[in-house]
Amino acid sequence: MFDFRHSRRVLTGSGDYREFEIVDPAYRLWCERGGDPEALPEEFVSARRLPPLAHLRMEAALQPFVDNAISKTVNVPEDYPFADFESLYRRAFELGLKGCTTFRPNPITEAVLTSGGEVPASHCCDIEREGE
Repeated sequence: MFDFRHSRRVLTGSGDYREFEIVDPAYRLWCERGGDPEALPEEFVSARRLPPLAHLRMEAALQPFVDNAISKTVNVPEDYPFADFESLYRRAFELGLKGCTTFRPNPITEAVLTSGGEVPASHCCDIEREGE
């Protein structure tokens, strides 16, 4: 999962944005039963805490049992070196993956999902920038 608690910004049909708060069911249950949200057990791992290669390895473990490609986003930190980013695709091929989707936030594309109070700026292709 991307994060245990995060927001998703969605462009509606009327051209407005709506924010949706997403809370993972296991995380919510943990908190409801008195678990400390600041001290999660080691089994609670968000996608952003995993190194990009771990995402590929997880996908590779499942790929032999799926006859189509797997839809799994490899979350890459913004400061990840470009050469390492580029090598993810080679590694995906070496692991026998049928597809590889990556997401690396940057000033142009921003982010669709945010956590920890992050507020995404206007996207490069948002309706607000249509005339530019």
